Amino acid sequence: IKDFKIDVKTKKTTVIPKDDYLCSISSFNTTQNCDYYFFVRVNQNMEQAYLLGYMSKKKFFQKAFFKKKNSIDVNGWTFKDDCYNIKISKLNKFKD
Repeated sequence: IKDFKIDVKTKKTTVIPKDDYLCSISSFNTTQNCDYYFFVRVNQNMEQAYLLGYMSKKKFFQKAFFKKKNSIDVNGWTFKDDCYNIKISKLNKFKD
């Protein structure tokens, strides 16, 4: 977008995302050459998408918290990789 490089991070979902759900970047994926991350959830049948928000790469890693592989998040989900996480509520919102 213009002169910025955007990395769109997308996850499948079966529910409407809540503000306390996490957006994640796997630790093996931290060297991607981008300026911003955009976070999106898409329902399983690919009929609806939720634009959750965005953040600059620099700010993301300043604000994110780290979780080790096999640790459990607040919803009982087990992390499949080491990753950096931020709540949806902390993201910059897209403007209409």
